[in-house]
Amino acid sequence: MKKSALLVLSFVLALFSASVCYGAEIDLKKALENGEATKKIITPLIDGNPLNVEYYVAPYVAKPNRPEDQLINIYIPENVKDKAPVLFVINNGGWMLDAYALTVDDKTGVAIKDGVNYLTDIDTKSMTPKGREQFSAMALKRGFIVVSYGARSRNNGATDGKYLGHSPATAVDTKAAIRYLRANKDFLKNADTNKIIANGTSGGGAMTSLIAASGNSPDFYKYLFEIGAAGISQDDNGNFINNPEIGDEIFAAMAYCPITDLGHADAAYEFTYNSTRKELFKNGNLEYSNAGADEKDIMTKSDALKANYIDYVNNLKLKRADGTFLTAENLEGEIIALMRKEIELTIKELGVEKMRADILNSDWHENNWLVLNDDGSYAYDYEQLWTGTNI
Repeated sequence: MKKSALLVLSFVLALFSASVCYGAEIDLKKALENGEATKKIITPLIDGNPLNVEYYVAPYVAKPNRPEDQLINIYIPENVKDKAPVLFVINNGGWMLDAYALTVDDKTGVAIKDGVNYLTDIDTKSMTPKGREQFSAMALKRGFIVVSYGARSRNNGATDGKYLGHSPATAVDTKAAIRYLRANKDFLKNADTNKIIANGTSGGGAMTSLIAASGNSPDFYKYLFEIGAAGISQDDNGNFINNPEIGDEIFAAMAYCPITDLGHADAAYEFTYNSTRKELFKNGNLEYSNAGADEKDIMTKSDALKANYIDYVNNLKLKRADGTFLTAENLEGEIIALMRKEIELTIKELGVEKMRADILNSDWHENNWLVLNDDGSYAYDYEQLWTGTNI
């Protein structure tokens, strides 16, 4: 299954000193005056209409240890609403794609992938091109402020002998970027920093979930202090203090397919896709040999991971709504039931015509996993969803 192109609009970084008092914090306006941040005007076409957007880039912490990544972007549209909500875009694809250079073109401030500027011309109705650029474009069109950022992450190599992407670095940087917004709320006069809405997919969905569940957690104070994040100080006894006016809690979270069970994610994946891999392998379509991989070895490992997940699920002793145990054998049925429920709710909310249009403009448009009838009835094929028509 193809993966949609992901846009990550990187966010403006904070320049705060963590000290015994809060007065050492530097606001965004002063940073701009000192030339420590940049400002540009970009004019994307959104649904065919040009929209002028102020675009700021700056470091979001006072003591970055990867200054090339610990940067934040703020996008303020000319139609910005008073008390505008903030769409906070979290990348973290595969828990490794947070590097600022991977997500933002340093000349235009706009995400570039395969030579295409995805924020130049966006049709939010057809959802083409695909990816997070639609969320950002729709938010800007409605007068919201859009923010994203770069962070230390798993793809970072060693710096001075240390791997700076080790956990909890990515989460700490994410929290620091959120704190930067709140510390600069006087400059961001139109922003309602009490309504920061995080959005992420896959690894980004997991990070979104983590941030939503750990707002202002003392577990992170030490690490936030070390990089000079806003709102964290230390008293004479070495205790960390959180400024209640500058926190890292969020208002809402949009977490798409979050990978939260990292210890079993690979096994769960092979539990789902093992039969698909077998068909591809049998038909000579597995297509890993070009990458120098031993396809027989891949299948052996897939079988082992699938067996591992079967044991894992059976040993959880989880119970279903009817009181019986959830097992690897009935897990698929539970997933199908949940999918049917979601399909029916979506038909009720959006209607058949809108759903057909969305599927037509998605990576799934060539598959027959969901057939929608004019009267609102439907046919759903779970196996077809995973295997597609190319096997």
